Amino acid sequence: MFERKTPDASPENKAPLLETVHPPEVVMMENHDAACHAWRERGLKDRILVHLDDHHDMGWIESSESLNIANYICPAIQENIVREFYWIVPDPRWVDPKEKAKIVRQVKRIVKGYPGRRPRVKVSGTVISPTILGWQLTVGPLASMPPAAWAMFSAVSACIAKPFPHQMGYRLPLCTAV
Repeated sequence: MFERKTPDASPENKAPLLETVHPPEVVMMENHDAACHAWRERGLKDRILVHLDDHHDMGWIESSESLNIANYICPAIQENIVREFYWIVPDPRWVDPKEKAKIVRQVKRIVKGYPGRRPRVKVSGTVISPTILGWQLTVGPLASMPPAAWAMFSAVSACIAKPFPHQMGYRLPLCTAV
């Protein structure tokens, strides 16, 4: 628990001397799909998800029975745990036009894989932003994420892809803040 003084704590203002700020809980896991279970267990709803990974991990599934590391974000969307999703793809992939084109194609495949109306995939500079099932997906490098989103984000999913942890002799867990 963190404590900080309020700007004017004089007795005349009857302001409290200390205001309590609770830091987010951090849950570490190796298998990405465990993040969805952690979010459910805590009853999270209507959150902004910041996903730092080379892979989107949001493949469409009808039922949570087939939940795995490639699709664990889909149930979070279906269950209204996530209302807005920022997929932050590593910066080096945005520099090479061929790599950027691969990301655009991948986002189009994501949109096509979800049911309902197929929105146009908008590409503006290094930001790709379709709306799927009524929620906003924003894809881009770290620098493309608006500062306001960092101030409001509710959950983080992060994966360090290269060098691969097992190649470095240890296993790196996924971290999610809830």
